[in-house]
Amino acid sequence: MFRVLLLASFIVFTIADIELGCNGPVFPKKDDGSCPATTTPVKDGCCLDGDVYIVTPSTTRGPTTVTSTTTAVPTTTAACKDKLNPATGVSDCPRRAYLCTDPTYKQVMKDQCPKTCGFCSSGPTSSPGACQDKINPNTGTSDCPMKKYLCTDPTYKGLMKDQCPKTCGYC
Repeated sequence: MFRVLLLASFIVFTIADIELGCNGPVFPKKDDGSCPATTTPVKDGCCLDGDVYIVTPSTTRGPTTVTSTTTAVPTTTAACKDKLNPATGVSDCPRRAYLCTDPTYKQVMKDQCPKTCGFCSSGPTSSPGACQDKINPNTGTSDCPMKKYLCTDPTYKGLMKDQCPKTCGYC
């Protein structure tokens, strides 16, 4: 009996240590702290079931440290694109767009994310005031058309206003 209890405790504690990540947008939890049907709780909210993955040392996505020794030059329209994270092969810029105006990160963002931040010499490609949906950094395309049904869901309205203003008609 003691062995069964010990084994069950080990399994419960091992499962409790599993961290889940989300390949899509993370939605806020309901007021009662639960997640809606077809979503799974993840670290910062709720993730659509099809976008959930288990975080392991090889899938952990943390901040990218950038060291630059080059001199900044104006970015031309032809070269105006965000750099890719070498660990994932996709740009972290759409996820980190909130850092574009942070004085601490502004120079790094100019170097790494000129398109997302609107630092291109011909003007912003996606300025903060422009009405366009955000891009999923893992796919390079917007998930908004597939998630349009969430536009009128009170639980996700705030997130959809931020992520999908064009699709949801919030412009």
